[in-house]
Amino acid sequence: MLLSTGCHYAVAALVRVVHTAEPGRFCLVKDIVGPLDVPRDYLRKLLQQLVRAGVLASAKGRGGGFALNRLAGQITLRHIAEAIDGPDRAYRCMYGSSRCDASHPCNLLPAWAAVRRQMDDLLDRTTLADLATVVRF
Repeated sequence: MLLSTGCHYAVAALVRVVHTAEPGRFCLVKDIVGPLDVPRDYLRKLLQQLVRAGVLASAKGRGGGFALNRLAGQITLRHIAEAIDGPDRAYRCMYGSSRCDASHPCNLLPAWAAVRRQMDDLLDRTTLADLATVVRF
């Protein structure tokens, strides 16, 4: 899988924020989780990772919740993927070997590098706004 399940959930949650948040207001977790089939506690963890990465802003207390920290058109899928899966997400061995890396490549690494470059290009070009215009939950 090129993106983790957590990353898929995070993208879906962010699309929900785009669709449900009123300008200048925060979304509650219950509004974000809505029709998504994601455990609420797991979603909270993902949302906090997005806050730490600067993708979301959060506020506690009455009127609090989560809101985009930037315009949806400025948030790329790479921002989201790196917030959830880490910056080295695409450099993990496809065989699952912990000994495979750039200095000790397995047989698949050279071919995987080309796929990774294409994937990174797609993640850089695709924004949350792009997805929010075609996806509804």
